[in-house]
Order: sequence, then structure tokens, then C-alpha cells
Amino acid sequence: MNIDRPYSVNGLNQLTQSGPVPLGYDARGNLTSAGSDGFTYSSENSLNGKAGAATMSYNPVGRLYPDERAFCRRSDHPLRL
Repeated sequence: MNIDRPYSVNGLNQLTQSGPVPLGYDARGNLTSAGSDGFTYSSENSLNGKAGAATMSYNPVGRLYPDERAFCRRSDHPLRL
């Protein structure tokens, strides 16, 4: 699939616009919004999840726990939030 859309960046070289979708970041540089989607992060800067959709779980060494709902096939998106 070939998608041609304009992008905008800020002084920190973060994308601020992807086509019609505005992107927002917190003070630590984490992506917190993409259009109407919101994302939350822990105090350790790990992704907690997508608002209203998924919660991420980490093991004691900071690796994501496997989630049966997030399986993928070659034709699927690798992360289903």
C-alpha cells in the first residue's frame, strides 16, 4: 500500500501532523495523542496503553508480558491496541 500524505515536524524533530491527524507529546517526548487516540505512560516511561482499548503489562525486568489478544500473522498489524 502506498500512502502519500504531508507531515509536519516541530523543533524537537517530532512529527506534529500526519496528514489530517494531529500528534501530541508530553514533556518526556512520549506520544500522548494521535487524533482522537490517547496513550498513557508509567513513571518509568513505559507505555501503559491506549485509552479505552488496551493495557500493557511488563515483567520485573521491563519486558512486555505476552498477550494472547496481540497475536499477529504476516498480514496483520504487529500490535493490536
